[in-house]
Amino acid sequence: MPYTLFWELVAGKPRPREVVPFAAARTPVLPPLCDADPEAITWLAGRAPAPRRMDDGVLAQLWRVEPAVAGLPATIRCLTAWRRASRPDDGTPPEVLAAEVAEELGQPLSTLTPSA
Repeated sequence: MPYTLFWELVAGKPRPREVVPFAAARTPVLPPLCDADPEAITWLAGRAPAPRRMDDGVLAQLWRVEPAVAGLPATIRCLTAWRRASRPDDGTPPEVLAAEVAEELGQPLSTLTPSA
C-alpha cells in the first residue's frame, strides 16, 4: 500500500510525525478518502479495531461516525486532538463537541449535530 511519511526535526534529529495512506501527499491536509489506494479504502473506512478505552461521549461519537466518512487517519487526528484538549464541562452534548473537533481539524463535518 502506498504511503507518505511526515517527519520533523527535533533537537537536530528526525522524528516521525505521521504516516498517511496516500502516495506522494505533499501537505498534512488529508485528501478525500476516495483518493486512497482502492485496496485500502475498506480498511480505512472502519475495519480497524475500536480503541480499548472510550472514556467519554465525544470519543465514542468520533469513533462511531468519522471512520466511515472521513477515514481512519482523520479519525485518529480527531481522537488525539480531543484527548489533548482541555475538556469543557458546560453541558455541551458530545455530538456537538465531536463535530467541533472534526471541523477544527479541517476534516469534513460528518458528525451530525442535533438541531436546536
